[in-house]
Amino acid sequence: MNENNTNYNPNYNQDNNQRNKKPKHKFSFEAKLIIGLAAALLVGMLGGALSKMTNMASELKGGSNSEFEKQLAKDTYVNDKPLENTAVLTDVSLDNDVTKVIEENMPSIVSITCEVESQVTNFFGQTYNQIQQGAGSGIIIGEDETYYYISTNNHVIAGAKSITVTFCDDKDVKASVKGADSTGDLAVVTVKKKAVEDSTKKAIKIAKLGNSKDVKVGDSVVAIGNALGLGQSSTVGVVSALDREVSISNVKRKLIQTDAAINGGNSGGALLNMNGEVIGINSAKLVEDKVEGMCFAIPITNAQTILKELMNGEEVPKGKEGYLGLSGVSVSEQESETYHIPLGVYVREVPEGGASYKAGVQAGDVVTKLNGVGVATIQALQERANSYRAGTQVTLTVERYKDGTYEELELKLTLMSSDDFGKLKYSSNTTNGQDNSQDKTAPNDNSNGYSDEDKQKIYDYFKDYFGN
Repeated sequence: MNENNTNYNPNYNQDNNQRNKKPKHKFSFEAKLIIGLAAALLVGMLGGALSKMTNMASELKGGSNSEFEKQLAKDTYVNDKPLENTAVLTDVSLDNDVTKVIEENMPSIVSITCEVESQVTNFFGQTYNQIQQGAGSGIIIGEDETYYYISTNNHVIAGAKSITVTFCDDKDVKASVKGADSTGDLAVVTVKKKAVEDSTKKAIKIAKLGNSKDVKVGDSVVAIGNALGLGQSSTVGVVSALDREVSISNVKRKLIQTDAAINGGNSGGALLNMNGEVIGINSAKLVEDKVEGMCFAIPITNAQTILKELMNGEEVPKGKEGYLGLSGVSVSEQESETYHIPLGVYVREVPEGGASYKAGVQAGDVVTKLNGVGVATIQALQERANSYRAGTQVTLTVERYKDGTYEELELKLTLMSSDDFGKLKYSSNTTNGQDNSQDKTAPNDNSNGYSDEDKQKIYDYFKDYFGN
């Protein structure tokens, strides 16, 4: 035994060791050649890839017309066809982000609080009047030497005993109604400049109005308003649909649909595009168990004609309002579809000597516009007439049935005074003309303001249509 052999193993067995060794694989010449070629190719590919990555990095820094972008565009397919003009995002601009839109437009939005007197019945059946508060929003759309002009919805200020406007700096100022249009659901209120503090004047700004005809489905939008009367807040969404026909209180309107939340108190606020322009006036929300995110705004381009007239219209003193001198009822959607009568105000009677009689208005006509602004209800027609001073000449647009169809006529009419209007004589089945004809029907009566005699007149008028 060799004591110097430190690797000595008493269990060592040479035969076993030989058996435990794995046999070496021998490659043929052809195999070695293939492996060599593959290795060379792999090295070449790695080198090319590194070179390509370097070029890509260089090209991306160089601009948007790089060879990389051109190749990417050529390699993009839609429906098995190459898309050669694919845009590649190389730079993101934050000039029009939501935060900036909100910050720049908050000063042009106001909160509106109204006090309305309503009749309340208590547990014991006693009825009494109670002052209640309602909340809405508004947009500062103009100014002159005396006033700031603020647009809102008619339903926000309708019946208000007092109106308070809160500006972006939380300063409150009393406001008054300049004009309202119930058909368009629009109104303008004014705030006297001398009642506004100098610090507030510096904080607020006039809104920038856009063109709603340029709006496209999918455009991002921001809604700002006085949600739930808690103060100004904003929501974000997209334009879901355009010219969506919505019927509210028997009046059809074509509105912008959006999924930006418009809650109670947002009415009258602004719907803005990403350029910070007002494209709509927040108006309504569809509330149903199966519906979520269907909110609507009045297109600003449609609203501007009415708003300008309301802003520029003369402030008529009480007792000096103009009157048409006719009796009429609103044509509902159902009646319009059933009898093929245009939506508007169906003229029941035109008493002799009145303004409408002198202008050539006839019983059976349907009034659709006054001075180019649509009127869908008798209340709207009254409001429009009363917004002008007696003696003012206006244009009344009517639809007249002739030879089985309706034709549109424009009649020039000089509004009469309240005194002259009160002297007109109506038939026994018609109450005091245009003022009370709509309120004549009992609450549970389904006649919609039509007496039996009226219905017979309608039937006689359309007997050719009915085939008798």
